[in-house]
Amino acid sequence: QANKLAAWRWHGSFDVLAALLLAFSTASLGLMASFALVLLPAWAVFTWTNTWRNALIFSVLLGVSSYLVAFIIALQYDQPFAPVQVAVLLVMAILVRGVMPLVLRLTAK
Repeated sequence: QANKLAAWRWHGSFDVLAALLLAFSTASLGLMASFALVLLPAWAVFTWTNTWRNALIFSVLLGVSSYLVAFIIALQYDQPFAPVQVAVLLVMAILVRGVMPLVLRLTAK
């Protein structure tokens, strides 16, 4: 309410935009790959980031890097992209979620 405009318009337009982007990504990538690309990077970084901004930045970095790695692997080994994307995201998310808190604990001492 900082600019004296109703907030419901902005929330509604954001919800519509998010739904459209998910629908388009599901149509192009497939259901599993698009939902994995939305959920797994955020799940991986939310425990060790201290602000929302850092969580968004690291989620985007993890998502983009996993997308590029999966694309290279799928091209190299002539595999379908969506299952490779999900596998790479799972591996990267587990590594980031397991290794990063350990690194932060060791460097804090």
